[in-house]
Amino acid sequence: MKGAQSMTRWLREPLLHFAILGGLLFSIGHEWGSEERAIRVTEERLVQFLQYQTRAPDLQTARRHLQSMNTAERDHLIDLYIREEALYRQAMDMQLAQEDPVIKKRLVQKLEFMAQDSTRPPAQPPKEALQAFFSRHRDLYRQPEQFSLTHVFIQSDAGAMARAEKVLKKLNAGKLSTADAVQLGDPFPHQHNYARQKREMLDAHFGQQFAQNLLNTTDADRERWQGPIVSPRGLHLVLFLDYEPERPAKLQEVRATVLRDFMREQKDQRFQEEIQRMVEQYAVELEL
Repeated sequence: MKGAQSMTRWLREPLLHFAILGGLLFSIGHEWGSEERAIRVTEERLVQFLQYQTRAPDLQTARRHLQSMNTAERDHLIDLYIREEALYRQAMDMQLAQEDPVIKKRLVQKLEFMAQDSTRPPAQPPKEALQAFFSRHRDLYRQPEQFSLTHVFIQSDAGAMARAEKVLKKLNAGKLSTADAVQLGDPFPHQHNYARQKREMLDAHFGQQFAQNLLNTTDADRERWQGPIVSPRGLHLVLFLDYEPERPAKLQEVRATVLRDFMREQKDQRFQEEIQRMVEQYAVELEL
């Protein structure tokens, strides 16, 4: 009886309670710590690690690479993964990432990429919304001026001008096919026929004055071969077939491009709204 009373008093001791609680916390913390310090190596993690290491374009490519590895190569990859994961966790335990601007920027970029990927794409817009978007940005879709022509090239040499004038007479004397007309001249590094091409292409192939020289001709001249027109490459005898000046586009002409731009704008707007939602979760204290 006396022993039972002593046991009861001992069980009521606060020190015993503290010891038991401490033991439980140590046991739980030990289990949690063991779990946190365990490095799990799975095939999916190896695939992601390999994609980063080899800069593979996608996970499927990295997965095929992993599957093609022999045992030694696979073991080496696992060692690399374990080493990087252990060092990463040690750095995080030491709080090396805090206040590091490079790491902070990288984490922000990763979060932005995740937000972009998770942003739900907008639905197909009604005709009225697409028309309104097109009207607001009409200048972005203007159709550039376009040139259509055929030319015969005469390479520059001592008798180039006389030869060009002789060929010009032959061209205007009879109705030759384009293929036959080109044979009267010299080889040209680019094409001889240009159908509805932009001024930028003519500038690249003939020099910046060539297109303007064509525009200086009269409508009557465009029915005949003309020239020679001088370019940095040589002399050109030109049959100016058609010219379309710059003009506003019609929606049906550029609908695919307008729809793509509209969808991109809508998705970007939703992305910005999601970022703003994240920012608004924090209270800002200015201490300037």
